[in-house]
Amino acid sequence: MVLESKRTNILVSGGIRGEIRMFHPNHKVCFHEWRPVDKKNIAVNSLVFHSERPSWLFCKLTISNDFSVSVIHDGNDESAFVAAQ
Repeated sequence: MVLESKRTNILVSGGIRGEIRMFHPNHKVCFHEWRPVDKKNIAVNSLVFHSERPSWLFCKLTISNDFSVSVIHDGNDESAFVAAQ
């Protein structure tokens, strides 16, 4: 991911209440948090970055009984993410 005009590693975690958080490991701070779904009883089962497109984050939620996966993409290489199904 590109932050502050240079490539860096980030850590992304998903929670049991449906929240996704992005952490900057060097600064040891959470810099972005959001919920792909408004309901709080929906857990994030898995998060995976695309191997060739590091700005694509795949998200699997417990409500996705139809095996659907959401793709979250940072179109501007900034911290504003847009979820698409």
